Amino acid sequence: MAQLSIYGKPITSFFQLLGDNENDISYSIGWALSQSPSFLRSFIQAVTGKLYDLQNLAIHLQAYQRTKGFTDFELILPGEFHLIIEAKKGWTYPTYDQLYKYATREDFVKSKATVKKLIVFTDCSRDYNNAFFTNREVSGYEVTVFSYSEIYQLVQWSQADGSNTEKRLLIDLRTYLETLITMQDKTSNLVWVVSLGEGHASFSSLNFRQIVEQKKLYFHPIGGSYRKEPPNYIAFRFDGKLQAVHHVDSFEVFKNPSQIDPSFDDTELECPYFVYRLGRPIPSTPIPNGHKIVMANRVECMLDTLLTSSTISDALDLTKERLQSLAES
Repeated sequence: MAQLSIYGKPITSFFQLLGDNENDISYSIGWALSQSPSFLRSFIQAVTGKLYDLQNLAIHLQAYQRTKGFTDFELILPGEFHLIIEAKKGWTYPTYDQLYKYATREDFVKSKATVKKLIVFTDCSRDYNNAFFTNREVSGYEVTVFSYSEIYQLVQWSQADGSNTEKRLLIDLRTYLETLITMQDKTSNLVWVVSLGEGHASFSSLNFRQIVEQKKLYFHPIGGSYRKEPPNYIAFRFDGKLQAVHHVDSFEVFKNPSQIDPSFDDTELECPYFVYRLGRPIPSTPIPNGHKIVMANRVECMLDTLLTSSTISDALDLTKERLQSLAES
């Protein structure tokens, strides 16, 4: 069978043709729910705890209301339930304000459904959700969180009850969800280049460079000006030069540093962090930053460009040229 790829990435599920941003995730799961009665039945039962006759169910993608914006998608069974679903990518949650907009939509408030809930899809694990998700109720409505791993399980269970057509669809959806659950793109050769200072983490006697060099760990807050998804490779620069490139062998999410290393303080941080467990340094010669890399800039370069260019700036230019060429081809 012929192998299909987009921008060099193999396509193993037709859902990948839609993409993997938050709207794409909503469209994919919404489509699967509309096409697989067994998956729909399993999902509704997981959310409401009940079984319904779903013949009159409506699924709305990107429903708009003035001043309240768009919802990712909604599941409505007149008189029974009205569910508003928000899909997030990575280890993130919608803000309280975003959930409040959904909870105060006129059609939702006036709905005569006996069950009205807000649902959040996220890559955060069930344990993490139980520990750190705080907006359990908004404007009097319950908010339920599902990890993509839990949705994956529902899809897996639903396959047993589905028709052959459903089974094929759900296998494709499982393959697609695996790319969301993993988060780390293990096929990417892009390297995240970060500045590594000599300041100390608030919870360790070691400075940041020592933590990387001695413990082979690097950590940062999730989101904001930092990444929401782990890279496949990370490179460190200091003293005006690129010093080391590492493969990210694995990652975890933490709020208490002692959970990742017993030598770190047993304390609770204000926000969740990624920690990357680093592989051995990839052999390379230190190269200068170049004129485009200043202060604490964080950039992405292709691995081979970092190993063969005269400066990080040159590697960045070559990476941009290649990505532009791929986009135009």
